[in-house]
Amino acid sequence: MGQEFGTYQDKVDELPIQYGITREMDSGSFFDVYFGEFKALYKDVKNAPGLKNKALYLIMPLGWSHIGEHQTAKIVRNQFLNQDSK
Repeated sequence: MGQEFGTYQDKVDELPIQYGITREMDSGSFFDVYFGEFKALYKDVKNAPGLKNKALYLIMPLGWSHIGEHQTAKIVRNQFLNQDSK
């Protein structure tokens, strides 16, 4: 199924499979499960310096950071694929 979107990745036995949200969360808390990511986004926007950086958190891909330590899905996937080919 993921092949048509270019997201398919063969299983690597040495790595645990991770799906969806990978942050620590309280799975027994309705609010953390459904609204935890909005809370994290709010904290990022609140702590970002300047109006431009605050706005960029709202329009840039998930994992973007104003300090340049980006962990977007595309970057993480490319790092994994490059590591796998070594």
